[in-house]
Amino acid sequence: MTGETSWMSGAAFAVRRNVFERIGGFDSRIFMYAEDVDLSWRIRALGYKLQYCPDVVIHHYSYQKKNEVKPVQYTEAIKNNLLLRYRFGSIHDILRGHYLFAQIILFHKEPFKNAKRQLIKKYMQHWKNASFFWKTRIKDKTIGKFLDWDYEINREGAFLKSKAIKNGPKVSVVVRTCQRPSVLRETLVTLRNQTYPDFEVIIVEDGKEISKTMIEQEFSDLNIRYYATNEKQGRSVAGNIGCQMAEGEFINFLDDDDLFFADHLETLVLGISKTKKLAAYAFAFETPIKIIKKDPYLYEVKDYVSRHKEKFNKTKLCHHNYIPIQCIMFSKKLFEELGGFDTTLDYLEDWDLWVRYMQMTDFECVPKTTSIYRIPYEREIQNKRQDELDQALKVVRKKHENYIINMPVSDLVQYGEESKWEIILKKFRFNR
Repeated sequence: MTGETSWMSGAAFAVRRNVFERIGGFDSRIFMYAEDVDLSWRIRALGYKLQYCPDVVIHHYSYQKKNEVKPVQYTEAIKNNLLLRYRFGSIHDILRGHYLFAQIILFHKEPFKNAKRQLIKKYMQHWKNASFFWKTRIKDKTIGKFLDWDYEINREGAFLKSKAIKNGPKVSVVVRTCQRPSVLRETLVTLRNQTYPDFEVIIVEDGKEISKTMIEQEFSDLNIRYYATNEKQGRSVAGNIGCQMAEGEFINFLDDDDLFFADHLETLVLGISKTKKLAAYAFAFETPIKIIKKDPYLYEVKDYVSRHKEKFNKTKLCHHNYIPIQCIMFSKKLFEELGGFDTTLDYLEDWDLWVRYMQMTDFECVPKTTSIYRIPYEREIQNKRQDELDQALKVVRKKHENYIINMPVSDLVQYGEESKWEIILKKFRFNR
């Protein structure tokens, strides 16, 4: 998202020769699997950055099938993870590595025959180099990240089939913002990094023309059209203005504090192209953040939560919203025929829109994490936000009493939770 990455795959990188020679190249004590992580972290420890190039395509033939376990990779990766903890981790990281290893040996099912025996052999071998990695420790403990046996957050959908899209439809990304250009800046960077080429950005500022100068000076390379309401109108009005301005065949919202991964637009266009449906959605990380400073915008991400990963079901969507606003791409036909946000709503306006839009089409679910939305970390702010959502829920529930939605009986049967089914019976009427 930022254009930087914490480590680079050995299958897909280029490195300056003088830097490679300065750090002595790969560490020969790490035989395959994590040797690229070690190289990356030692480069970063010298003060260099690793640049991510999302528009460069690399074909790496690494697996024959989904979740394939290769014996050598499995055992070497675990052994080398332990070694990296001595060089880059804290005492806690080192102890946890040995704890995780014991968990595998004592409680985990073997992924292949004699896996535990081979692992124990590798564990004994790792002690030969443990002291060397301890002696070559990197003082900066922010360089390495140990997430059990991984080194970064994993996104859902690693094995989702993909292909290059030629002559795809134009997409309009509608960005609602509210006089905070320092927050908007990072969101626009993630649009700059999109791998899908044919899209425009519609920025609607709810209020005075505050962000225009920053946009013109820093993002002239993006196809942006900007509009300010001058007077506060509310985010529902801002969203509708953006949809009216949109020239694309499809529309995707992206609020100014949310972020796309580089393949978001490409993934959803591909998802829609495989079906006759008028909308498609992917998954997202929910990230609680603690704001340190508003300008420049500095914050601390406290967690990455994979909260909403549900397949499309009309009954579920009637009960609760499991599609965050930036996750979904929809045909402009839906806006033209069914309208936009209810301008009396300032919360849950997106959920109300999806419930109306599903009257005309099913939504294609693309099981891949392609975006991030933020929530406040502080308990006091969370509670205030939840109170506002609870009040909005009462209003939307009342409004939904007048909605009539056709759906197959099988959807009701599949949902199956009696308590929620009773709520739906009370709140909604269905056509026979």
